[in-house]
Amino acid sequence: MNTYAEIKIKSRISENLATRESADSFFNTIEKLRAEKIIVNFSGVTFMSRSFAHQYLTREKESNKQITNTHEPKEVKKMLELVKESKNAPAIHFNTGRIAALHL
Repeated sequence: MNTYAEIKIKSRISENLATRESADSFFNTIEKLRAEKIIVNFSGVTFMSRSFAHQYLTREKESNKQITNTHEPKEVKKMLELVKESKNAPAIHFNTGRIAALHL
C-alpha cells in the first residue's frame, strides 16, 4: 500500500534552514514515518544555507523514501540547484605536480 505524508519543513525546523544537524534531524524524523512517499513543503522558508542544502540532498539521495519537494521559494530552489551542480563538478587535486580531475 502506497502511503504518503506531507511535512511542512518550516513547522519542523524553522523558516531559516541553517545547519547540517537540522537536516539530519529532519531526515531522522522522515525515516521513522510509515509513509513510503514524503512530500516536503517548503512554504514559508526564507533562508537555506549551503551546508543545510548539501546535507539535505545527501540524506535525500540515501533515503529509502520517495521524497518530493513542493512550494520551494525561488531562493531555496536556487540553492538546491547550486549545490547539486557543485556536487557533480569534478574536484581537482594537485599531487606531485600532476593534476587529476576526480568525479565525486
